[in-house]
Amino acid sequence: MNNNMSSFIPDLLAKNITKNYRNAKKIYGDKIIQYLTGYSSEYLERNIKIPEFQKEVKTKIDENLEKLKKDSIIDKQNKLTKKAKELAIASELFIELEKLDKMLETDNLGKYVHKYKADIHGAEKADIRNYRKGDSYKDIAVKSSIKLALRRNHKKLQTNDLKTFEKCSKANLSVVYAIDASSSMKGNKLEAARKSAISLAYKALYDKNKLGIINFSDKINDSILTTNFSEAINFIYDIMPNAQTDLGKAIMHSISMFPIDSNVKHLILLTDAMPTKSRDNDPEQSTLDAVATAKANNISVSIILIEQKDLKETKIMEFASKIVEVGDGKLYKIRNLEELDALVIDDYNSLI
Repeated sequence: MNNNMSSFIPDLLAKNITKNYRNAKKIYGDKIIQYLTGYSSEYLERNIKIPEFQKEVKTKIDENLEKLKKDSIIDKQNKLTKKAKELAIASELFIELEKLDKMLETDNLGKYVHKYKADIHGAEKADIRNYRKGDSYKDIAVKSSIKLALRRNHKKLQTNDLKTFEKCSKANLSVVYAIDASSSMKGNKLEAARKSAISLAYKALYDKNKLGIINFSDKINDSILTTNFSEAINFIYDIMPNAQTDLGKAIMHSISMFPIDSNVKHLILLTDAMPTKSRDNDPEQSTLDAVATAKANNISVSIILIEQKDLKETKIMEFASKIVEVGDGKLYKIRNLEELDALVIDDYNSLI
């Protein structure tokens, strides 16, 4: 799924592996090749030029595809079935949710601010500050006030010892995660993007906020605004990589997704490339115009840039910096894909 494979042609698969193994690995991915051939990546690369071994690999591929048919993972035409998608989601989701639950238990899912129960005015008590004339006595932080008085050696609690809870209005927050699904995101990048989207869905919906996800390339492939975790997960696993990158189109589309009543509106852009396509044939200016329009609609824009070796780093960083400057957001550059989910959550938590 991460490599946009929906069906398998046994002869073509065997031919690609034997002719140019490294290229085949890029097309199909390590996991599929290792499963279908029964051999590790290193072993295949060392021995694939041996004619006898090539015949053995072809036989193994045919046998394992037949096993997948018996298990209803692929159909008679060697296409992935609905069961295949469900199993893929279930297996990966189980691992991710187990990890996220542990992070919540240990307070490590992003940066948490301790909050107190909401009062009748619908506000939350969070940070503690000095008491001011006019503050409600019921908001006095008794424990903090007594500690301060004791440190000052006061025998009685004095007015200047008093501390009070700072009330923070509950933000009606909406966040949209726009995932670049262009062809360069194929493989490990898309896998990391899915995991980060799961983390964001888990956190945002746990906080009872609204979550939007955009699947885009040179067009808007699909989008969703939801408060339902299951609905979000199914959407995430329908994202397949293809075509070029039109950042401007994704930004403009996001504007229409945000609910009117949201106090905080934030867009997170995930991409590994400069914009390569736009309606007016000026992708960079079109993107910056879209960011300005988003900002005029009270939408902040952050960008997470996945490092790509064949791009001029200086140029893309300069352009990304312009996006977040206009969009009043944050810029993140990532080399280690395993850190992507934490970065997305950190950006979300900066809004809370």
